[in-house]
Amino acid sequence: MPRPPAAARRYAHSLAAALTGNAQAFGYSIAITVSYAATTRNLGTPSLLDLLLFALAAVLAFTVLQLGAVALATREVEMAEPDRIRLIATATDVFAVGLAVLAAAGVSAVIGSWIGWALASFCASVLYVLVQALELRVAEDSAD
Repeated sequence: MPRPPAAARRYAHSLAAALTGNAQAFGYSIAITVSYAATTRNLGTPSLLDLLLFALAAVLAFTVLQLGAVALATREVEMAEPDRIRLIATATDVFAVGLAVLAAAGVSAVIGSWIGWALASFCASVLYVLVQALELRVAEDSAD
């Protein structure tokens, strides 16, 4: 197979960089948006306080996970994954998104009121990040 022209190779490299840099945020935005919709379906129209709690709980989920990752990290372990591995791992984002949405739908179906709003976004956020990390780990192990 002949090698693609230099311009096509450079474009492919840029495309991979764009996908790698945006795939996780894109997947999370889908997960949290549909989690919001599922929670609204189960709990009804949110009040302003419900919306603030939903947003703050999502932020709290990331904060807790980041603090945990920093606390568990050692100098021997690199936290950043190579671009190629991240690209492979984020291609399987359907698992992280799907499980996050199911978590929000399940939590909001069982727990009502403002607590349901907060826990739905918190659980969706935690599950999304944990599954995303598993996807990255599997991709790294496959690359070795």
